[in-house]
Amino acid sequence: MINNNKYRVLVIDDEVHIRKACRKALENKEFIVDTAGSVEEGKKFIKSRFYNVVLLDIKLPDISGDKFIRDIKYHYPGTEVIMITGYPDVETAISTMKAGAYDYLEKPFDIEKLRTLVKQAAFKGKVLIVDDDEGVLRTIKRIINEKFPEIEVRTADNIQKMKNLLKIDKSDILFLDIHLKYCDGLKAAKEIIKNNIMEPAKIVLMTGDTQADIKIESKKMGILQILIKPFTPYKIEEIINEKIKPGAEI
Repeated sequence: MINNNKYRVLVIDDEVHIRKACRKALENKEFIVDTAGSVEEGKKFIKSRFYNVVLLDIKLPDISGDKFIRDIKYHYPGTEVIMITGYPDVETAISTMKAGAYDYLEKPFDIEKLRTLVKQAAFKGKVLIVDDDEGVLRTIKRIINEKFPEIEVRTADNIQKMKNLLKIDKSDILFLDIHLKYCDGLKAAKEIIKNNIMEPAKIVLMTGDTQADIKIESKKMGILQILIKPFTPYKIEEIINEKIKPGAEI
């Protein structure tokens, strides 16, 4: 499993100096960068691990990037694609954006612009909601989608599905029900923290139980907040604004 505190970026370009420049500009404590010189080589990387962002050259020797982007967005909708082009024109820009590109960069590109664009694409907020009550899943997802449409919301109705989703990609906030049908949510939260999958300050525990011992235990663990059911939309908005802050300067 990859380090969940880092984002993965894949650069697909047939020019060696472009690949080296992108790696040098981006690889740091926040990003892991892989590079490929062709679509075929890029496919091997994409099939083996999840990438938050793919930098994809439009003109490649084997398959054109504007065709490959459609495959990426179809099979890996959570991956953002930034197109790179040395031949900018309005038609190209429109076609790639229609295909699902996050944005595009013109060669030769400014390094600071590259960094900013990749950060914006990678750091979009992501929320995971875990509850075996379908009504609760729908309610929280609707609140977030209405107020924060730029945030990606994923849901799970059991612990195994939650674990699978967290292995694929990190989340900025985890809403986790304590009393799941076949599992203790509090125990699951402890396991997540112990294995460094998520920081406790990014976990919100949900419960209809107001017992003091749950609050005390959560405080010891460093949990962000206990959300008592039934909750108001304002409480969800407050948590999102505090921890993700959409639109904040990077």
